[in-house]
Amino acid sequence: MKLLYACLLLQAGVSYAEPAAETYGQDRCGGPAINWIDVIWTDQDLVVKNLLEVEHSNIQWNRTSISDDKFRELVGVVATLTPSPLSEVLFHASANCEKVRMVRAFLDKHVNCATACHEYSEAEWNERYSAPPPPPPIACDPDCKAYWKAGGQESRLSRKQWRRLKKNYLNRYGFIPED
Repeated sequence: MKLLYACLLLQAGVSYAEPAAETYGQDRCGGPAINWIDVIWTDQDLVVKNLLEVEHSNIQWNRTSISDDKFRELVGVVATLTPSPLSEVLFHASANCEKVRMVRAFLDKHVNCATACHEYSEAEWNERYSAPPPPPPIACDPDCKAYWKAGGQESRLSRKQWRRLKKNYLNRYGFIPED
């Protein structure tokens, strides 16, 4: 039909341009999915998650580019898992709305998205995952800071034990308390 319309316009001397494809960045392709989870309230370390990214017309599953057929296959596998993994879907602003609607519809049909799907725009994704890390679970009082600064010398730990303790603390909390 479009081809016939274009031919008729050309014969009439009118130029015809294919309308630009609608993208997610314009209006989120009609707004975010209405029956999906609004807020992710779970601790990100305690939940099995899959990250789907849709950019232009490409789909990535956990940072690996996949075809539409592979996407359907993987969603079919996810649908059989108990408990159902959380599907975090990141739609880039350049995502083609046709692809966005296909991903939403397929997930809605095969996964219980009311409890297992959440949609992000790029800005929402960056806000959630670029935030500074939370403070360590153990508060360190001034005596504790002085102990760490002194290298544990007032303790009865050997140098080897001290290095192991320091390494374990760094691995667990990501830093050593300082003044």
